[in-house]
Amino acid sequence: MTDQAFIKLNAYGPEGAGLTRRPPYLKENLETEPPVHSSHLYVNDEAQAIKIGVWECTPHTSKMAAFPVNEFMILLEGSVTMLEKDGKATTIRAGEAFVVPKGAVCQWKQAEPVRKFFVIQGDAPDNARQGVGQPHSVTKTPSTAVQGAEKSNGTAPDLPFRAGETIYNDAGRGYLLGTWGSPAIDGRPVVSRFFQVLRVEAGVLTLADENGATERFVAGDSVLIMPDRSVTWSGSDDLRVLACSVKNDKAVALQGAAA
Repeated sequence: MTDQAFIKLNAYGPEGAGLTRRPPYLKENLETEPPVHSSHLYVNDEAQAIKIGVWECTPHTSKMAAFPVNEFMILLEGSVTMLEKDGKATTIRAGEAFVVPKGAVCQWKQAEPVRKFFVIQGDAPDNARQGVGQPHSVTKTPSTAVQGAEKSNGTAPDLPFRAGETIYNDAGRGYLLGTWGSPAIDGRPVVSRFFQVLRVEAGVLTLADENGATERFVAGDSVLIMPDRSVTWSGSDDLRVLACSVKNDKAVALQGAAA
């Protein structure tokens, strides 16, 4: 885990560190030979089953099966087609993002090398939480998903925006994906209880930590915001972000103990 309040995500991993080769996937879960894959984990919280990072992989096809985790993905290179048991096929290409809900029965079909950012939330080893996410199928965003997204006048968890559009919400597990705009920030510090991964869709977002470190993010940039850190926000009037929020149960437990 890092001491930084926020981190600009790098498609090739941290400078000087790069990606780490990972063990092969189990052949029993594949229709093809196991691919070669590498990743860097910015967050690897095994106690809460939360993983956030960047991943690259050679072509492969999985078997049709229930997806074991909630996973939001921003495709950086290549393309992938998600085939669902009802025959629905969703193709995602570089520059696009999508979410696969936990329990969705689907097949990963990848014909070329792929690189992606990802936000994974599984069931913690000691807490197999029950949650219901809608829609319970692969959903691409923002081009297709936002059209049918649930409108909300409320704010995202610990994100200082006036209103947004919910794309996927597994409230039982504390996993939310949406697009947010109309910034109500102007230098307001926020301490989040959530891991947040934001991709700037339009406008400019500026973040500063409690030590005064400041960074500017423009359209196409992605940033990880850590929980329990004070972050000051400012943004342009046309700011719009795609944000995935994952509840940090450690922070919630600490707050409950303090109460």
